[in-house]
Amino acid sequence: MAPHSIEDFDQSRLGQMAGILERDIGRKGLRPGDPYLTATEASQMLGVSRMTANRALNLLARRQLLTRHRSRGTFVGPDAPRVAANDSAQQDMKYVHYLTFVDDNPAHQLPVGKMLTGFQAAIDGVMLRTHVLPLNMTPQQFRSELDAIISAGQTAGVVVTLGTREIQQIASECQAPVVIHGSAHPGINLPSLEVDQEQTGRLMAEHAIALGYQRLVFVAREFWRRGDSLALDGIQQAAAAAGISNSGVMVRNVSTDAKALRVGVEEILRDMPRPAAFICRLPYFAGAIVEVAKGRGLKVFKDFGVVYDHTSEEGRPPLPYPCARSEVSVQDQMTLIAQMLTTVAAGGRPDPFRALVPAHVEIELPTP
Repeated sequence: MAPHSIEDFDQSRLGQMAGILERDIGRKGLRPGDPYLTATEASQMLGVSRMTANRALNLLARRQLLTRHRSRGTFVGPDAPRVAANDSAQQDMKYVHYLTFVDDNPAHQLPVGKMLTGFQAAIDGVMLRTHVLPLNMTPQQFRSELDAIISAGQTAGVVVTLGTREIQQIASECQAPVVIHGSAHPGINLPSLEVDQEQTGRLMAEHAIALGYQRLVFVAREFWRRGDSLALDGIQQAAAAAGISNSGVMVRNVSTDAKALRVGVEEILRDMPRPAAFICRLPYFAGAIVEVAKGRGLKVFKDFGVVYDHTSEEGRPPLPYPCARSEVSVQDQMTLIAQMLTTVAAGGRPDPFRALVPAHVEIELPTP
């Protein structure tokens, strides 16, 4: 199977969900033999189908973190991590709580180690707790989650990412310091730090245009976010500056479900004007387009172009094609956010209040 294929990303997504369940077991302090979620309950928590949740539960069962009995249910397994209760050192710790939602980039994993190092560079001895929440969480459920975090004490600050406007509004009413990692919705009075999405879209489009493409296809997520709108604004700015009409910029939204994504990509390739460049919001989308296109006998840079957004991830780009990269590492972004939290905790206003991280396009030539 080719690296970075749709199937690879599907397995990565499954592993991510299994990780969410594993952390849930630890957070609840469950012990071997304790009952755990049914597939239906797990699907509701993860915001996925019952079949997908069942596969994630089975993955933990193969690792002995769960045991499953057809007639009795699902229980915590013998290899589940033990949580020490009432540890005095733990009680003295302060935590930054990083709240995100099940990301619709199946290949994306939170670089927790680098994040913690970044926070500790600005807040002595602080620890990090990540909370990966379901995409379909209601505002009421989010409020309950946030209330539980604050009532537990030991909170040095809260970071919210990938949230809707309602989620951000609830976070703004929190009694602890809060910073948004990503785009703040209009009217939300919380400090934020994000990669400059408008610049990212503009740079990717300018690169595609410089390669000679006069038709651009923006491939974005099924669940549209404010950052997607800003990226599209940048693409349209670059197109206008190059004399490309509105009809020369197309937008296509695709699902991150592996099977649905393949169908969506097939439709895009069937209908796309040629030659065209795909500006992909996720590396996952770029990988799917290249994989399906090659199966149809199409060649990258001969029959179509690809540029993708890699600003939210670290390490070597997963695909050997031009991509947008952040100029500030995740670790350093967390340090900046920690400084914002410290300022808010002291009653101040961070400057800048809306911090933008610049991006650049990195060119990786295809391997022979």
